Amino acid sequence: MSSMSGDVIRAIPGFCQPVSSLSHLAGAVIAVAAGLPLVKLARGCPHRVLAIRVYVSCVVAMLAVSGLYHSFERGCSARIVMQRMDYFAIWFLIAGTFTGIHGIMFEGRWRRGVLTFTWGYVAVGVSLQAIWFNVFSGVPGLVLYLGLGWVGVVSIVKLGRRLGYRAVRPIWLAGVAYSAGAILEATGHPVVFRGWVGPHEVFHTAVIIGVALHWSFVRKLLLLNLPVASEPVPLSAMAA
Repeated sequence: MSSMSGDVIRAIPGFCQPVSSLSHLAGAVIAVAAGLPLVKLARGCPHRVLAIRVYVSCVVAMLAVSGLYHSFERGCSARIVMQRMDYFAIWFLIAGTFTGIHGIMFEGRWRRGVLTFTWGYVAVGVSLQAIWFNVFSGVPGLVLYLGLGWVGVVSIVKLGRRLGYRAVRPIWLAGVAYSAGAILEATGHPVVFRGWVGPHEVFHTAVIIGVALHWSFVRKLLLLNLPVASEPVPLSAMAA
């Protein structure tokens, strides 16, 4: 997302907003490297493989698009195009995360129903931003993003009953990180290091924290649900 703060960030050659750009580009590279073994962990179950491929692709796409967008000079044509792509990619990150978790842990309506609703919501959100970008790139868009993300509370409760609420703590901590980062940016706080680290850079840090928490949770789900002939790993191990 573009910064809502009035603080001027200093550019370096090739990077208009260096902290925002480089942090997310580095995250994209790490996600590509970590994504291949993550997909391998899902082998043996076709719908899980598909779900994890979608999840990894959405994470990589969001980080890469964000990193590229924040590298372009303000006002250039490429930045204007990438700004739209940056906003759209956030939708896919949210939906991709739902897809990864529900693809591993749920069957029937809890997988198909929730994912149909999620991707339908994303289609509406993307359409609204494509048609009325100036309106839905601000606070109304933020409300829509957070609204979809916090629909996941229902999934957290269901998973908590199944795995134990301590085990699902990374999911809601990630939600708190995303929400806090977005709200801080919307209010223009804090300026940590004037000219280099302002509210938008704090938001980007919060996004990386949220992505890392969800990623570690998805990986642990896969490790505990490997298709083996022996006794499955106790779900209580999730709380370890």
